[in-house]
Amino acid sequence: QNLEKISDQAWLKIVTSKKVTESDRGKFIQAGQDRVITTSIPQFALSLTQITNRYPERFGRLALKFPHDVDPRYVSAILEGLRKIEPDEKMPKSEKTTWQAGSIQIVEAVLEKYGADSEQDTALSFCQLVGERADESWSDKSISKLLHYARNHPDPEPGKLNIHSDSDENSDEVTVDVLFVNAAYCVRGAAAIAISRLLWKHNDRLEQVRSSIESLVSDPHPAVRMAAIEAIKVVFNIDKDLAVSWFCKACRDDLRVA
Repeated sequence: QNLEKISDQAWLKIVTSKKVTESDRGKFIQAGQDRVITTSIPQFALSLTQITNRYPERFGRLALKFPHDVDPRYVSAILEGLRKIEPDEKMPKSEKTTWQAGSIQIVEAVLEKYGADSEQDTALSFCQLVGERADESWSDKSISKLLHYARNHPDPEPGKLNIHSDSDENSDEVTVDVLFVNAAYCVRGAAAIAISRLLWKHNDRLEQVRSSIESLVSDPHPAVRMAAIEAIKVVFNIDKDLAVSWFCKACRDDLRVA
């Protein structure tokens, strides 16, 4: 609850500290009846997202000062915060009146710095950010990165799921609902959803994204083909015959996708 008191310099020390580890190893300090103080990379990344939600421009600029070898979860945390286009409901009322979304210039500067990073967390946050802010005038470089992820990113792996069901079933055995949840939480699936939102806002981009949609429609993973339906639904408003053809192809080998 005191995140706003942590300075930029202190954050830089936190994200580069070797003392902050993957896990708190069960060590924590009782700070109240219902609160504990704990130290780990996931915990600080969560806090970083929370404070970026409140001050997106400030923390977008801070991300540009991170070393290139910073843990990718910290970068993902910043990107997650930069997705916001409206103030968070839990934000103090005093901040809501002056809150502004992170500028597209800062967003693209952060993406440019870490654009070569295909690590899963960063890539997923990138796709979700583009989808959330689809009405922005994204540069061709950012769009090309999104389309590259849609066609080539290794996540999800064949047969595997990022969001697991209660069993050890693979992607060929799970229910429609489990598959649907996974569609949005894998990189190629998130890229498909981002493409659909871009196309909804900018119908003139069909030729630019066409080959990527074709790749998604033929993707070997059913969760990705399910995500591709989002793009196909938008194409239906532009070219019905093409959309129907893609839909049939995406669903041909797996009724769950339909």
